[in-house]
Amino acid sequence: MKKALLLFVALTCFTTLAPAKSKTYKLNEAVLTQWKQPIPEKAVKEVVIWLRRETGSNKTFVNLRFGREGQTMDGGKRVYLKDGNWKEVRWNGAGWVPNGKPMILNTYNGSVRVDFVRIVWL
Repeated sequence: MKKALLLFVALTCFTTLAPAKSKTYKLNEAVLTQWKQPIPEKAVKEVVIWLRRETGSNKTFVNLRFGREGQTMDGGKRVYLKDGNWKEVRWNGAGWVPNGKPMILNTYNGSVRVDFVRIVWL
């Protein structure tokens, strides 16, 4: 019994002290044209966003970057939202670090409804 309790305490401490490998920002289907969020200064492995087009046409697209002037993530990736269906979109973070700049999701030629943004660190 003591060994089981000791093991439980050790595992609990280990999991609470271990650094987080990801964080999910729940937006509860907010409608927006831009989402800006400061994130920790860690190398980003991947960003996953669950969204759908709210207004616009098949020319509506989104991209992701750090800061207003920053280069877009994943080699300038644009994701066109050709319909109003929910879609999981992934960007390769390639180890980028924010360098004090917020992560920005921009929408062009319309607006999007976002359920969540998940950031996975290396």
